[in-house]
Formats: sequence, structure tokens, C-alpha cells
Amino acid sequence: MSYELLNLERLNIKVKKTVEEFCRKLLEERLSLIESIILYGSATGLDFIEGKSNINILLIVKDPDLSLFQPVLKLFENYAKKGLVPPLIFTSEEIKNSADVFPIEFLDIKENHILLFGKDLFVDLDIPVGNLRLQCESELKGKIIRLRQIYLERGRQSKEIEKMISSTFSSFIPIFKNLIRLKNKIPPQDKQGIVNMLCREFGLENEVLITILRDRKGDGKIDGKDASDFLGKYLSLLTKLANMVDKI
Repeated sequence: MSYELLNLERLNIKVKKTVEEFCRKLLEERLSLIESIILYGSATGLDFIEGKSNINILLIVKDPDLSLFQPVLKLFENYAKKGLVPPLIFTSEEIKNSADVFPIEFLDIKENHILLFGKDLFVDLDIPVGNLRLQCESELKGKIIRLRQIYLERGRQSKEIEKMISSTFSSFIPIFKNLIRLKNKIPPQDKQGIVNMLCREFGLENEVLITILRDRKGDGKIDGKDASDFLGKYLSLLTKLANMVDKI
């Protein structure tokens, strides 16, 4: 059976080899199972940071039985070492039926993805936003609680605190984008633009969030400050934002 990979010319040069190799090897082994392969997240744009950013892929399959993936488990393991996160697995029916459950995730994928194989179900996917505010609040508060928990696990080491802040920051970006939507604005596609608009719309100082962005890119350092103090400011800003979201 033959297949054709799509939109390879759109791939960031930093991820192209890894993504193309993975897709070809996966299709060679499991072509009859896979309906679509979609790349999403920072690997589709300019915000990708080699060695720090994840490569996110979504698979749409005919049958989600995990035993069918057993022959390619080694493939997932090998490419995880190159930054590829184990793919999300959906059937086409699950995509259509879950749009109201995952508005944050699906809106982000719909606006920021590259189809690599098969049919693009996200182009015309209707994503209800009735649950968007509630999901934003739930996700934001859940991540704040998790940060406090991680601090209790690792808080004695400044380097661990810095690593924790940097590694978890990207998971807040989809929430920030959708909080901008709740203000009836169209969010930018780049992370710095998202941070600046979020802070402007909610009346927050952007210094803490911009510092984290620069730290991830290597041109600004959290460890130049007291890491615990910086984490306190970060959590204070996020908590203030969560309280605002609660009142929307």
C-alpha cells in the first residue's frame, strides 16, 4: 500500500527530519490503521526551541485498541529521545464528539496545526465555546495547585525551581490564548504576543511572564534572581488571574 506525506515544506527545519522519519516509519508499519497524522503546538511555528520544546503529534485511527500499536512501541520510545511526545490517539468519531469537552485543546490545534497525512478533520470542526470559561478556570487552578505541590517536592534546590517554572510554562499558553478569546479578542500566534495581550487585557504586569519566556530561549535567566522569590511572584500573578477568570 502506498501513502503520501503532506505539507513537508511547511515544517520547521529544526523538526523536519525527526517528524518525517517518524511518520514514514509509522505508516510503513501501521498504514492500514491510521487515517490522519497532525502536527500541532510550538513545532509548527517560530516558537519552537530545540532541546526544550516538545514535538506534538495527533493520530486519528480506525481502531483505538492499544494492542494494535504493540509492534511500534519501540518506535515511540526511540523518537521520544528526540523530543517527540507520545502521540494523542483519537478516532474520527471521538474528534467530532469531544469538541465541546476539550475546547482549549481543540481550538489551539485547529488554529495551529499542519496536516501530514490523510484528511484534516480540524478545518471544518465546530468547537462549541460554552464550556470554555469553566475549562480555562479549571485548568488554570489545577496547574497552580500542581506547581505548589512540585515546590514541596523540589523546593530546596534553586535549579530545580527554575527548571520547574520553565518546563511547565508552555502548558499555560493555550489557557492564556483562550482567556484572550473570552475578552472577545483574537489571540496572537507567538508566545510573547500572547503574554503581552493577556497582561494588557487583564491588567497584569508582564515582567514575570516575559522573564520566563526569555529564560526558555536562553537570553534571560531566572537564576539571576532568588528562584523561590521568583516562583512566589509567578504563583501570585497566576492566582490573581484565576480569581479574575472566576468573575467573568
